[in-house]
Amino acid sequence: MLAKCRQISMLCAVSAASLVVNACGGCTILNQRTEITTSAASLGPARFQAPFSTAEQGFKVTSLPATSTLASEAAQLGSRSHKIDHTVQALLRQHNIPGAAVAVLQNGRVSYVKAFGYADLEHGRALQAEQRFMLGNASHQFVAAAVLLLVQDGKITLDEKIGRYLGEVPNSWRNITVRQLLTNTGGFGPQQPDRFAYYQRDHLTGKNNDEKLAVLESFPLASKPGRHFIESQLGYDALGFIVAKVSGKTYIDFVQQRIFQPLGMHSARLVQAGANDAQAVTGYLAKDGLDYAVRYHANTLAHASLAATNIEMNVLDMAKWDLALNSNQVLNAESRAQMWQAQVANEETQHAYGFGWSVQHKAGTTQLSQTGLLQSSTADYRRYPEAQLSVIIFTNKADNGDSTSLAPAITRIVQPKLAV
Repeated sequence: MLAKCRQISMLCAVSAASLVVNACGGCTILNQRTEITTSAASLGPARFQAPFSTAEQGFKVTSLPATSTLASEAAQLGSRSHKIDHTVQALLRQHNIPGAAVAVLQNGRVSYVKAFGYADLEHGRALQAEQRFMLGNASHQFVAAAVLLLVQDGKITLDEKIGRYLGEVPNSWRNITVRQLLTNTGGFGPQQPDRFAYYQRDHLTGKNNDEKLAVLESFPLASKPGRHFIESQLGYDALGFIVAKVSGKTYIDFVQQRIFQPLGMHSARLVQAGANDAQAVTGYLAKDGLDYAVRYHANTLAHASLAATNIEMNVLDMAKWDLALNSNQVLNAESRAQMWQAQVANEETQHAYGFGWSVQHKAGTTQLSQTGLLQSSTADYRRYPEAQLSVIIFTNKADNGDSTSLAPAITRIVQPKLAV
């Protein structure tokens, strides 16, 4: 079906907002006011598609609003912040990315936070740094952290068989250890289309954790445990069930109480299907030269109630998490060292993998990274410990290599000699 849609050109007058970073990494935004004026321009025809059980309108990004700024004093001054502004705006236009939220942290403090472009093209809503993005596989770091917290509590042993914590398990699971699940060597395969029903919220609604686990246990392993690295949501979902069994809480309640609430990460939560609030960001999937809005609904939201890819938050709260990783505030030094140690080789990328983190060593530089690629958004989080630098990028476009070009470009501006 063909229809007319509008191309929206936005002009945003944004007052600077103060970003206060306290000693424990909390961020408080003060006195932000945004005035938006719009001028509508006519658009040519765009196709309506229904790839996710609902008709979504196609859009093409031809102009971006002025940036919405949430920055510390360090970001408001100097040429580097201007170079980052220019680079991000240019890459958004080049790759037709509707919006991006960017945070840069240096030497244990937030030095730059900005939101660029649109949260929603159809309605011309400028993106704000407070708005939530789905993390996808970047949620794995919180699963790993939850397990390590229980190790610190003396309730989990990494090299113990998972049946000790889950109870009766299938024969094929009996030799799988907690460490193998953390390193994606437990034998679970990638998610397959014929198993997608497992991740449908309507399929899981009303089921308790034991019933959900029984569905997961029905899937055959893809390889013998300990033999191959296969990045798998299924293995990390199993870890989420272990956290729930051992802690006596739901996975999300445990993570909220032990990580998000103590750090003041108030935007962090389970993905809310069809959420209709001011913080909602519309995701876009490129198809036929246009960007199609992907609005997830309760009956089509993948991974909605499980551990592996179910977290959403804003870039400010991810920055708080990054700051906490510099100290013993959540994880002690031993846990952090294990999490970032190169445990196994990723045969596909030739990088190593720790617990929920990709580990790469290049020309004397260590890069610790988390990337979540979904059908509507991309989360790209990179840490360079020797340089005391972290770069966090959230975009509302499914990635085909475009969205993940932002973090290396920003890193080269901040640390030109760093190997990325």
